[in-house]
Amino acid sequence: MRVIIVDDENVFRDYIKSMEIWQKGEYKLAGEAKSSKEALELLRSSKVDIVLMDVCMPNENGVYLSTQIAHEFPKVAMIAISSYDNYDYVRDILKNGAFDYILKNRLTEENLETALNNITTDKKQISQVQKKNQDRNTLKAWIEKGERLTLQWERKRKMYLIGTLSKLEDMEETIKTNYIKGILTILEENDATDKELVASYFHNGYFVVMICYTDFTSEAELLQQTEMIKIRALNNIQRIFHISLKIQVCPQMSSEHALLSYIRHCFHGPETPGDKVSNLTLSLNQRKCLYIALESDNIEIAATYIEQIYGDIKEQEYGKIMMTTAELFDILEKACMDVNINLDFIPKNEELYEYVKRKDKENLVSSMIGLYRNALKEIAEHKITYSEKVKAAINYMNHNFEKIVGMSEVSDAIGVSGSYLSRIFHVETGKTLINYLNEIRIEKAKSYLQLNKIPLKQVVTLCGFKNYSYFMNVFKEYTGKTPKDYQNGIVQNSKQ
Repeated sequence: MRVIIVDDENVFRDYIKSMEIWQKGEYKLAGEAKSSKEALELLRSSKVDIVLMDVCMPNENGVYLSTQIAHEFPKVAMIAISSYDNYDYVRDILKNGAFDYILKNRLTEENLETALNNITTDKKQISQVQKKNQDRNTLKAWIEKGERLTLQWERKRKMYLIGTLSKLEDMEETIKTNYIKGILTILEENDATDKELVASYFHNGYFVVMICYTDFTSEAELLQQTEMIKIRALNNIQRIFHISLKIQVCPQMSSEHALLSYIRHCFHGPETPGDKVSNLTLSLNQRKCLYIALESDNIEIAATYIEQIYGDIKEQEYGKIMMTTAELFDILEKACMDVNINLDFIPKNEELYEYVKRKDKENLVSSMIGLYRNALKEIAEHKITYSEKVKAAINYMNHNFEKIVGMSEVSDAIGVSGSYLSRIFHVETGKTLINYLNEIRIEKAKSYLQLNKIPLKQVVTLCGFKNYSYFMNVFKEYTGKTPKDYQNGIVQNSKQ
């Protein structure tokens, strides 16, 4: 399989080229390009199977390139990569047929090889698509006509989700078909071997997901895993399609006949599955009060609201605790993004599940208040009034810290002389521009180290440091610890 890299950053292209995957024989690095224009020239002049493309490039970005590839080279597979978790880009690139989307700070040789292997498997095993359609039809026939499920499914413990999208039937037919295909794919996403997910679309905006569990330890664990699948599907559908699918977990029934009656009643009854979902989320008033507390930098009011929100939830209401925690993180993240603070440490999907699972409600409240307190300190610091040129310089460094950045690069970017920028930057911030840049890079390094999944040498490159020893010295100067000591401290705190 012939692969090309498209990225305007030399460092990142070199990082990909240094991987051992290209020596194993299954994949060949067939070329590299610094822009969409160069990439299209490569595609037109040589055989290419897979394009590994950056999303954010100058001039024509990854969305443009994916559109051209989809139109001109429909058999070429695409993997999108980006420094930013921007789902506006993701949605457009996935619509153009990209196979996968990977954040740069999570791109390791292992997960790149996994993505490439998945593409290879997908190209070789077209019959898997046929099997998936057959499984969907079997589920549909069971619910609509009462026909038997497969023997393999009948022997497994099953849970069901019912979802509805009320405005789906009002869409134009082609758009509706594309939405159904995309939603079914997300509903069936599964990264575990101990369960199987099958989803079908019925009518009037109704979807049903069957989850077959090979093994489970308890009823509580079964419900927890099902709630996690539901929450992940809700989040992914919202982020990719910008629509809110309402989903409920079907209650466990004494017989399949009773379960079928319940599902069919949901299809035709006066109540919709979404009626119960709304009770799992924060009210508009609760969200508004938290936003006001964050805008006024009042942690005591925010803490009071957080305690009150969790106080209204019973310890055994696991799904509601999960949804509430996810929404509180979402509110905090949005407030920080408003002042250009990027919270990379916020857990998502499976990480969120693990974060909540290892804490009781009291510890969860304490942790959430602590996170809000720390974030408010950063927000307050970022609200200090600087001149437009200094703010522009800070903004440039926040978005280009991983590149070679010095006084000349920043001053050229914002249109002032280096000596003038040096003078006003130090007067207004009390720091030199390089010291401020190093603070940004160290904060970014700390967030990478918290993930505990990225090799330290890769962290050095991703944060824009020229060499390993300089990074070590700067990190210890700013934090008082070596990167390893800092990372060990994170691990110890998570176990407590």
